[in-house]
Amino acid sequence: NGEVFSDVGDFLRKTTSLVKGDYRDNFYIAEIDYFSGDDHAPEVIIRIKKLTEFIKSLREFVALSIDREQAMQGSKIFFLKPSDGKSPQKAATLKIRVNSDTVIHNINGFSILKALINPKHKEVKTQVEERILLMNTAIAQIIDECEDDDDADFDYLVKNWGKVNKKYLHDLHAYVSTFSFDAVKKKISDGLIESTTKINNSIGEVATKLLAIPASLGALIVVGGSTSTVAFIFGIIGVIVASLIILRTIWHYQKQIENLAKSFDFNMREATKAKKTFSRTIQEEIKRINDSHEKQKDAIGFSFFFYYLVALLPIFGSLYYIFEALWPILVFDHYLYKYCLTFNVR
Repeated sequence: NGEVFSDVGDFLRKTTSLVKGDYRDNFYIAEIDYFSGDDHAPEVIIRIKKLTEFIKSLREFVALSIDREQAMQGSKIFFLKPSDGKSPQKAATLKIRVNSDTVIHNINGFSILKALINPKHKEVKTQVEERILLMNTAIAQIIDECEDDDDADFDYLVKNWGKVNKKYLHDLHAYVSTFSFDAVKKKISDGLIESTTKINNSIGEVATKLLAIPASLGALIVVGGSTSTVAFIFGIIGVIVASLIILRTIWHYQKQIENLAKSFDFNMREATKAKKTFSRTIQEEIKRINDSHEKQKDAIGFSFFFYYLVALLPIFGSLYYIFEALWPILVFDHYLYKYCLTFNVR
């Protein structure tokens, strides 16, 4: 049903749903000649609508920390203060009341509050619980500034909402710059140490396997000097097979190290998703680690190229001895062929 109010004060007193964040419709205010269905609303009505939206957002924010029914329906709402670790956690109490004095203040900039109560906020932001706690603390501290009159707390909060935003952003910056990324720095450091240790162990194991190369080269010398054809053939086959096994082992370790590097890259990306919010010092440290990691990958690539080259030496030597053994036969066949052509021998 519609209702007529004599003035704005009358509308505020009788519309009790405003303190719960619910605006009403189908009304007329005689003093300002305004009907709720009019296309253009006076400035005071715009302020009342914005204030109602603010109250709704404020209650939704409180509902993140305490019982939802109490937060949405209670005459008072509570903002938990951070515990000092010595005494029980306390709360700042806020009695929501809307009157002409409240509407005087044009509240702006509560988009941060609306963002914190948005369910999608958790999907796109990091440290959401910490952000909620910081906003909770900022509101509680502003309320505490008005100790004399509990009924004036809400008016004071509306008037000083800009201070709440400033305090929240200041505390968030301090948190981001100092405390919040201790875990990130530790994760990066631990990942770097673990990755480096595993890579060094793998490189060391490859180098150990390469110690078999001199033995293969020594065996190749013995095989090359063999007068027995059978011994020569089996010796060459043995050296080539041994080299292929070493090459396969090197390839296996190379893939293992590549997987370690990819794992480190993935963990690094996960740990630094929100690096734009990191302090300059941490960003520079992340860049230094990434640059160092890229250089390490280049050095590892060169090392494996050298390992492959060394592992191929016995095969190259075997090919040389095979060619040396076959060369006289090839030369003899060549001259025999030319002789046959010269004397027309069939």
